[in-house]
Amino acid sequence: IDAIPNLFAKIPELVDDLALSLYPPLDWNGSKTEAWKLKDRMEEVITQLGEILGPDHKTWLDFMEKAVKHNTATVQGILIQHGMAQLQLGEEKEKGETVKEVEEKGEGATKNGVSS
Repeated sequence: IDAIPNLFAKIPELVDDLALSLYPPLDWNGSKTEAWKLKDRMEEVITQLGEILGPDHKTWLDFMEKAVKHNTATVQGILIQHGMAQLQLGEEKEKGETVKEVEEKGEGATKNGVSS
C-alpha cells in the first residue's frame, strides 16, 4: 500500500501538460500527444492498483477503466472531427502496447473502434 502514492505522482504533471496544450494557440498534435500520455499512465496505474489491491477492488477498478476508455473515446471523437485521427473498425492494439508503439509499427492504433 505504501507504493500507491508513487503511482499517482506523475498524474498532476500529465494533467497540467494536457491543459496547457489546450490554451491558444491550440496545437492539435501536442494536445493529442499529451492526451495519450495521460491515458497510458492512467491505464498503467489501474493495472498496478489491481495487482496491489487484489480482487476485492475489482468493481472499482473496472469502473475506473471504463471511465478512462470513455474519456479516450471522447477525445478521439474530437480529434476525428479536426482531422487528427480516423475512424477504423475491427482492429485492437495489443494489451500493454501504447498508441505510440502501435503507430511506430505502422499499424495505426485502435481503441474503442477508433484509430489515432
